[in-house]
This record gives sequence, C-alpha cells and structure tokens, in this order.
Amino acid sequence: MFKILGQYATLTHQAALAAGKHVVVEKPLVPTSSEATELINLASSNKLVLATYQNRRWDSDFLTVRRLLDAERVFGASSVLFLASPSGNPPRP
Repeated sequence: MFKILGQYATLTHQAALAAGKHVVVEKPLVPTSSEATELINLASSNKLVLATYQNRRWDSDFLTVRRLLDAERVFGASSVLFLASPSGNPPRP
C-alpha cells in the first residue's frame, strides 16, 4: 500500500504497476484526472488491480469509539465494526 503525495505519486504507482504489482492507494490517488486515467489504463492493460480507499482511523467518531474501548466503557465489546452506506441508510446484513 502506498501513501505518497505530490509530484512523485504517479511515478511511484507507475513503477509498481510496471513491476507487475497490484496497487492500493489511500485517497487521493494522484493529483490530476489525466494521471489517474494513465494509471487505470496501465493497470488494465497488465490485468492488475489499481484501487483507492479512504482510511478513516483519524475521524472523530472512530477516535471516540477507540477511547471508549480503551477505557473499557463499552461493556463486553472488544472490537467494533463500522459499516457505511453511500445512501446514508444503514446497510442491510
């Protein structure tokens, strides 16, 4: 996984794809849409995965739950699973 921003992001991702590696990148993928298109085409032509995601571990709701778990204020819970839905409605199991 890469967390490289700025002028070197595209070059680093290109190098990984050229080496035959799947690439998972935290947002933002690259600075421009033209660079994103170039990476998508490179991954596709080599049958590789190029994926981006957003790490939310520093969001206030996650930090609050972490503090509650650490303080053993959530009785009987050792972990919490967060599910998100683009529609804003809770996802169905």
